[in-house]
Amino acid sequence: MDMLETAMEDSDLTNRYFLNLVTGEVIFFSEYVGLSNEDEQLLEEIDGSNNYVAVERIPSHEAYQWMVDFMDEIVAPADENAAEKLSIALNGKGAFRRFKDTLHRVDDQWLQAWYQWRDKQLKATRVTTRICHLTKNASQGIITVADITVNDINCECLSNTLYK
Repeated sequence: MDMLETAMEDSDLTNRYFLNLVTGEVIFFSEYVGLSNEDEQLLEEIDGSNNYVAVERIPSHEAYQWMVDFMDEIVAPADENAAEKLSIALNGKGAFRRFKDTLHRVDDQWLQAWYQWRDKQLKATRVTTRICHLTKNASQGIITVADITVNDINCECLSNTLYK
């Protein structure tokens, strides 16, 4: 998992992440560590620049839906017993922890499948996030040809913005 995916999954609100749209670098700040003078200068640079965007976290309801979809689409058709245990784990407060604990107990096959499936969801979210930022920049007239990849051009929402 790369730093952007880590940032998107980090539920600790004392941590802040910013994506440099030019270099792709993810900048990390934590209230636990505090800010050095250098960090404060970098935050000022980030605040005054169009080159950075705050990394949006995966909303908990979306992450929860990923677990439900994984259980319904991947596990249930192949293993009713494992699907039933995961379904029970998803009920009520603490569902995220119970889901992972249940995966560890049920079968290593499902644990590995979950991490692969979740990584695909994260990558899809990354692409969507990048396209949304490109679309926003295009609508503001600040996008350059170097910012656009073949995959971006094939995206309907970006194409509609660029070729109106």
